[in-house]
Amino acid sequence: MTAFQYSDPIDHAFLFFLKHYGEGSPRIGSPKPPTRPMNVAVTLARCGCDEPTVVAGIVRYVFEEAAPRVRPGLEHKVEEKFGRAAYVPARDATYPKYDAIGRERPWMEYRREYIQRLTRANPATLDVVAAHEIHWTGSAVSLLERLGGEYLRGLTPASDHDLLWWYRSIGDVLAAHGEWERRPMLEELRRLSARLMAISREVR
Repeated sequence: MTAFQYSDPIDHAFLFFLKHYGEGSPRIGSPKPPTRPMNVAVTLARCGCDEPTVVAGIVRYVFEEAAPRVRPGLEHKVEEKFGRAAYVPARDATYPKYDAIGRERPWMEYRREYIQRLTRANPATLDVVAAHEIHWTGSAVSLLERLGGEYLRGLTPASDHDLLWWYRSIGDVLAAHGEWERRPMLEELRRLSARLMAISREVR
């Protein structure tokens, strides 16, 4: 992306997210959507990702919290509106978090499936995944350093062992992909995840 250049697709991606976040899902209890897509978009742009990848990093969150009965329609809208180059990374970077009727699956179950999917993912998908993990982990570290490590359990149901497996697995997938070139993103994620695990150990 060119610095300081207006992007109509990215502007429309934010509008699409605001309009469709949590569509059809009873799990979304707050009318205010999260700011995570904006932060992920900034991370992707900062790392030199192209416009479709930044769009994918935004609309991914529409897919993740959509009810199963409405998600196919939303996927069709994204592919039609933003193109396949944005649609595929958004789709493939989304956690398979819910079953066919909208029940949340066990954390380790859907994360293991996700890791297997990422071994076959294209580089743009891995860009979106890395940006999401950088933002989530960085936000968690910032919160825990302000409030205390005991708040980690409120952020994730994963145990220390599960989190360690998760960060190792994500790191291994990113490092092993020969066509993925955003190595500074991997370094940043490893630094943040090491700090998060250190905070977790401090309160055990």
